[in-house]
Amino acid sequence: MSRKEFLRSTIRDLQVRIREYEKGKRDEIETQVKLIEYQSWLSGLYVKSAVSSALSGKVKYPDKPITEKTKKPQIEEKTDVPKRSEAELKQEERYYELLIKKANANIAEIGNEKGRQDE
Repeated sequence: MSRKEFLRSTIRDLQVRIREYEKGKRDEIETQVKLIEYQSWLSGLYVKSAVSSALSGKVKYPDKPITEKTKKPQIEEKTDVPKRSEAELKQEERYYELLIKKANANIAEIGNEKGRQDE
């Protein structure tokens, strides 16, 4: 805005310009935030690949840069994990329920020994 425009503007004109300037700044900041979030997400992919390749050896660190178009699953599913029957899964679930109940009972017993009054 030139000086001449400024001097001939009304308060309303100036308020409109200020609002538009603020809106433009907010949009610019939003764009920068989205870019930073994307870059952080992409860095996380590289770190995940690096850790996976270092620990398991089944995953290779990417040779080329990762882009949206080239993304694909890098980890194959383990085929050597034996399938368990429904009965085995229910038995395991029951086992863990009993462990939790035992732990809760131990916690309650410790609380009673220390004289808790909230029960």
